[in-house]
Amino acid sequence: MHDLRRTKGVSGSFIVLGQHRVFKFIGNDYVTASALTDYTVSSQTVVIDDPQLLSYLRDRAQKMLGSLIQEIEEGVFDD
Repeated sequence: MHDLRRTKGVSGSFIVLGQHRVFKFIGNDYVTASALTDYTVSSQTVVIDDPQLLSYLRDRAQKMLGSLIQEIEEGVFDD
């Protein structure tokens, strides 16, 4: 997370806690999703409250998830 603050996420990772899922965004191309009940918070987790950084992370997450949705719609995951 420390690198994320300096590099605006170029090589960092971040976690989004939703109501039902936890999304981990790692690097520029890797996303995982797990059930909220399966997630264990680390004592090293940093909670971000900087509005500018939150806006940047929101945009980054939307782009990564948008790419995933586009690939699904194009049938990449079809047999």
